[in-house]
Amino acid sequence: MAQNDDQLATVLSHEIAHALAHHASERIAREQMYQKAISVAGGTIGALDPHDREKLTGLLGAGASLRSLSFDRKQESEADHIGLFLMTFAGYDPDQALVFWERMQEISSRHGRPPEILSDHPSDARRIANIRSWIVFAKRAKQAYDQGRIAPSPSRGR
Repeated sequence: MAQNDDQLATVLSHEIAHALAHHASERIAREQMYQKAISVAGGTIGALDPHDREKLTGLLGAGASLRSLSFDRKQESEADHIGLFLMTFAGYDPDQALVFWERMQEISSRHGRPPEILSDHPSDARRIANIRSWIVFAKRAKQAYDQGRIAPSPSRGR
């Protein structure tokens, strides 16, 4: 999919951003909380008749699944954002992230994708719009850094 080093940096910096933001740990913690909630609810709904208990458990599961997808989309957007800054500060062209995602949108449009609400990733159109808006900030931050206009905060030196 990546046609040059800058586009490859888009993908790699996105994946590195997931690790830096501890997204896997967040997903594990979320799953553990869901399991605890089901256990607690299981004790509470034990008095229901089996048919109603099954319906309620199904609704809880469906709600958790949709909530999980929303959470995962947020993590993906966060990884896009962090990744764009990582690649820019590493000397790669952030405009190529836009080119990469436009190409992904073109390819995925041929195969179809589920609506964003049913996906664990933002739509390609949303990603493109976000990246387009973030590029200017990534470039300005890198320029400020290169010019020595970014200094550590006073509390970091302690």
